Amino acid sequence: MSTTPRARTSAPKEASAPKVGRYYELKEEVAPIPDYVLTEKIRIKEPTREQMQAFWKAPAGEESDRVLLGDAADAVFALYAKLPQRQYNAMTRDIWNHFFPGTGGDEGKSEESSN
Repeated sequence: MSTTPRARTSAPKEASAPKVGRYYELKEEVAPIPDYVLTEKIRIKEPTREQMQAFWKAPAGEESDRVLLGDAADAVFALYAKLPQRQYNAMTRDIWNHFFPGTGGDEGKSEESSN
């Protein structure tokens, strides 16, 4: 018994509606910021709006830093645990300036990380 291959048919693709509005224009205008690369193994991702809302609500100090550092927080804390506080402060200022250029670098509210 011989079988003849069936022709594949697919439903015609509907054209997607054009995306109109400033939301879509701003998404195109505001390019994503590359990760902050602290070491070859520690990368900090650009904070989301949700993260920043949690950052502003968190008490100053390690809790707010943990929100800002995201998944990299434990690795960052371990890396700086035995180093002078000023080195940690310099890193947090640098991260802030990386993601929020032109805002001064001392915008983070951690007393430890703003010195």
